[in-house]
Amino acid sequence: MMAKEDGKTEKTYRSEMHRKQRTKNIAVMLLLVGFCVLVYFIAIIRMGGGD
Repeated sequence: MMAKEDGKTEKTYRSEMHRKQRTKNIAVMLLLVGFCVLVYFIAIIRMGGGD
C-alpha cells in the first residue's frame, strides 16, 4: 500500500490523480477534435477552390 503523504489518505491521493488525468484527457480530446475540424475545413476549401 501507499504511504500517507502530508496527511492525505490513499483514497484522496487516487481521486486527485484521477482528476488530473481526466483533465489531461479532456485537453487531448479537444486538441484532436480541433485538428479534425481543421483538416475537414482545409479539405473542403481545396475541393471547392481552384476556379
